[in-house]
Amino acid sequence: MKTRHALFAAALAGFLVGRAAADVRLSGVFADHVVLQRNQPVPIWGWAEPGEGVTVEFAGQAKQVAARCVAA
Repeated sequence: MKTRHALFAAALAGFLVGRAAADVRLSGVFADHVVLQRNQPVPIWGWAEPGEGVTVEFAGQAKQVAARCVAA
């Protein structure tokens, strides 16, 4: 019975944390086996709430920015 309560509590906590976390998504262009040009800047784009902190890590570098709203 204790195990059942512990599993339920863990599932509930995971659900609440998942609901509190932002839905940050990369563009579909950035997928497995993507090819990037050497020695060139690589702009990254996707979707997040405006002001949301986003960190991009690649090739030993990390860049942090705040998401912003850009009208199409």
